[in-house]
This record gives sequence, structure tokens and C-alpha cells, in this order.
Amino acid sequence: MSRLDAKPYANLTPEQQATFDDIVANRPVKPKDDQIGGPFDVWLRSPEMGKRLVGLGGFFRFRSSVERRYIELAILVTGQFWQAQFEW
Repeated sequence: MSRLDAKPYANLTPEQQATFDDIVANRPVKPKDDQIGGPFDVWLRSPEMGKRLVGLGGFFRFRSSVERRYIELAILVTGQFWQAQFEW
């Protein structure tokens, strides 16, 4: 049982659908049953926040001067600290 009820794509507002499309276009996720899962479903609850997070993630992934291996290390250390199963 999920703590957050998933909304099908057809039930999203136009702003939420645009954010959904941005996430799918810019992140390595594949929609399953009109859901993208993980933290992304939460991002859709606030389309403005979701758009900003997509942009922030794109900056870190493609335009940052920090080497990719250090970014991955920071992700893993943070995930381990918070005991996030999503990263493993």
C-alpha cells in the first residue's frame, strides 16, 4: 500500500502532464501503467517544484564541473545515510 495515491496520466492537470513529460524526457525513467514512480510522483503534486527539480538534476548531470563519479558517490552516501532503498 502506497502512502501517496497514484494518479493516472489522464487525471493530471495540464501543468502536471507537462511536468510528467519533462521528467520522462530528461530522466532515465520509463512510465509503467501511467506512473513513473520513485520520487517523481511526488514532484507531480507541485508542477512548479517538479520543473525546478528536473532543471536542477539536469544541471548536476550535464553542466556541472563536478566529476560524475563524485556526484554518484554523494548520491550513494546520502542514500545510505537516510537508508533509502530507492538507490539500491
